Amino acid sequence: MNLIERIKARLIDDVRSEWRKFSTWITAVALAIWGAFTAFPSLAVEAWRMLPPEWQSMIPHQREIALACFAAILVAKFVKQK
Repeated sequence: MNLIERIKARLIDDVRSEWRKFSTWITAVALAIWGAFTAFPSLAVEAWRMLPPEWQSMIPHQREIALACFAAILVAKFVKQK
């Protein structure tokens, strides 16, 4: 079994219809926003400065946490789960 066949065997049956779900779109939009903040760090800094200080203190290591969560959500939606 080659690599492509092994990947297809692990995907959910209705992988083509998964893109129609709102949760997938929300995750994709969030990843796009995150990508924009990564590409243009000054934009992220300005957005961060606009938050109240008490909100800022509630989110340590926000960059790594957010990126890992969004990527994991998107990948997990397409993998068969027991």
